[in-house]
Amino acid sequence: MTDTQKLFLSAAESVAKSHVEQITQSVVASMCDLDATELFGDVASRHCWDDYCWQLQDGPYDNDDIGLGSTGQNFRAIAETFIQAELEKISPATLLLLSVYICESEGLCDGCEAASYSLEELTSFILQRVDAIASSRTLDLIGPNRADALGYDHTLDGIVGEAFSESGEHSELLSLHVDALLSTDAQAHKQMCAELLDHYMRLLQAAAEDSEALTALLTKFDGEIRALVFEKDLVPHMDELVTQIQDTLDDY
Repeated sequence: MTDTQKLFLSAAESVAKSHVEQITQSVVASMCDLDATELFGDVASRHCWDDYCWQLQDGPYDNDDIGLGSTGQNFRAIAETFIQAELEKISPATLLLLSVYICESEGLCDGCEAASYSLEELTSFILQRVDAIASSRTLDLIGPNRADALGYDHTLDGIVGEAFSESGEHSELLSLHVDALLSTDAQAHKQMCAELLDHYMRLLQAAAEDSEALTALLTKFDGEIRALVFEKDLVPHMDELVTQIQDTLDDY
């Protein structure tokens, strides 16, 4: 390989790598913006990206039960459409560098200086990167056994969380609310917090049974105590837990 070819390939690699990464991330983001398909039964997909990853890891889903073609092929077509939309935004000169980079990295040639590029080859190369990310994600938190995965791996902090841990109910209580915790619906979070608050107050009342003073305090100021615990402890720590779970799901 001549020095000129080496310089050309170095330039192609420098430009192409950043574009491949950017396109890949844009494709993932675009699929995250699409609603889940609800094709996979008891799988708590939040969006099309979750579905895409699930079918890739749990498949192949190549049936045509409803006459709309192979599920796997249809998902692949969605990804390819987004990839090609991103490629259309790139100048012909940059696409040429991408083509040279792909040719070199795939070992298809020995220092070529391509004069053209194939949209299909570019799409296929980037799809491999998308699929590599999809295949490496940990999907236990959206799978049928997500309640068990959640209860073992995530913790509610604060006085309410500590009380549940002391009573030995922490994992069980979180597992009961797994779908609300996976949701981004604020109303679902509010309802979940209200139910957990009720359970916490029952624990307080049980702990106060041997103390008339504490029982009287809880009875007289029940509303005030509930509001204080809800606003100052349960909601902020639940928000932290939901964020932690979403970060775990989006870690790729």
